[in-house]
Formats: sequence, structure tokens, C-alpha cells
Amino acid sequence: MSGRGFELLLHSTEDGIPEHYVAFSSAKKLTVLSIVNDGNYTDFLETLETPPVPFLLNEVGASAHKEIAQMAQSLVSNLRSIFLELFVTQGYQLTAVGHGVAGGVAALTSILLKEECNMVNVRACCISPPACVDKMSALASRKYITSVVHRSDSLPRSTLSSIRLLSGLVSGVASSLYSGGASKTRPQLLTILRDAQSSVQLDAPSLFIPGSVLYIFLNSTGTYSGSLCNGALSLLRHFEITSTMMTDHHLPAYETALRQLLARLPPDDPSWHWCGSSPVKGASLSPEGRDLSD
Repeated sequence: MSGRGFELLLHSTEDGIPEHYVAFSSAKKLTVLSIVNDGNYTDFLETLETPPVPFLLNEVGASAHKEIAQMAQSLVSNLRSIFLELFVTQGYQLTAVGHGVAGGVAALTSILLKEECNMVNVRACCISPPACVDKMSALASRKYITSVVHRSDSLPRSTLSSIRLLSGLVSGVASSLYSGGASKTRPQLLTILRDAQSSVQLDAPSLFIPGSVLYIFLNSTGTYSGSLCNGALSLLRHFEITSTMMTDHHLPAYETALRQLLARLPPDDPSWHWCGSSPVKGASLSPEGRDLSD
């Protein structure tokens, strides 16, 4: 850490609060809040049936994933005075970071610090965060939250709606495949999939991936490209059934993909907002990104 110009201010493992580190760089005027992901995918799935809870005091209709919101609120309660007294008055930028559920905590923490603590210089970089905040808040935070989703990573796509859709598809496809006895042609299989999908009744999605979303994918040449979108993009609202949908979530996979993208940044545009060709027709992006809401 010291080799990168940062000093560790604190490392907390206090009960009832997510494990986290706070480090700062005087030269860069930057404070980093790093939240440790101490949960697992199964634990997160068990929370999906819990209804979202009201989130921001001054925003009517704002809601968030209950457990993730509680973790973010506990962090803000414990760290607000430190940030305000030591760093805000000195003009530091605060960046919250995390992977998986911790990425969701980082996003909601940054929203609380900005919207309720009036901290202007706040950002968040969230690797594989779950859908954890209402659509209005997710889109409103695009200027200061960047979420990264790698290929078919299943965690950011894990919502009640997507799970019900997957269950309906499996049930419908299985029923059709085993009826009639004869093997199915490719067009017949596509018809079966469409019929199964249209037969599943879904509630309107209530939670979305926060902020701007850098969606990373492998292009036709086998190299990584990125598309800047948001959590309302339909591609992020359902599971991508692939052999790598679980391993795409792992941090080493994200590190490899991000290093390839960063190595290809144009020298005159060294920003996160550069992206390569898009997997979505018509979704080539301006430097500021574009709203790809459904």
C-alpha cells in the first residue's frame, strides 16, 4: 500500500459492520474505503425474497435491498464524522470500492454520503454488484458510481424476476423436449424457448444495478471490449446461460478483463468512459455514455 502512496488509517472487523479498510493518499488527495466481501452467493440468494426497504430520507419512492442498505447505513454511521472532519475539509475525494455484495454496499454507502451527508466529492467503483437500488436512484447515481459486470457473471443478474424466468424456461423447455419423443431441430428449439419465456409471468423489476455499468464482453476476435450502459439494459436483467456464468464472477477474471481494457485506452482519452465496440445494436457510446434504458 505504501508503495502506491497510501497510508492505512484503519481496518475494522467490528461486529455488526462490514469488514473494511480506510486508506488515504496526501499527494493524491484521495481517500479509499475498501469493503471486504465476507458473504457468499448462496447467502445473497436467500435474501432476495425480502422486500426492498425505503432508502433515502428525502427521496419519495427510493428503495434498496434491505440487508445491503443496513450494511451501508452502519458504515456511514461509523465513518461519517471521520470523513467529514479529516478529509472533506481538506478537499479529499472519497472512493468506495467492493466486489460482489460488498460492491453493492460500496454503491449504497456512496449514495448515502452524497445525498444525505452532502459530501460532494464521492465516487464508487463496484465490481460485480448485485441489483440493490430502485431504478430512479440507480440512474441518478450514474455520474459518480461505476459498476463493472464481466460477461455472464450471474450475481449482478440475480433478482427474483430473473430466477423466476430461469425456472419457467427450464420447466417449459423440459416439458416440450420430452413430449412427442422425436429429436428437435434448431428452429423448433428456438420456438420452444420463446414459448417458454412468454409463458412466464413476471412482476416489474424493483431493484437495479447502481450507476453507470461497464459491461465487459469478448468480441468476435476473442479480445475484451466494453460497453457503457446502465442497469436497465435488458441484457443485464436475465441470466446468460453459459459454462462460465459462475467463474465470470471471480476477481481474477475481472482483473484480467480490466487490464486488457485499460491497456487499450487511447492515449488522448485516459478515462473509464472509453469503451470498444458494443454487443448491443445502436449502443455505440459518447464519452459521457448513453441511456440504454428499456
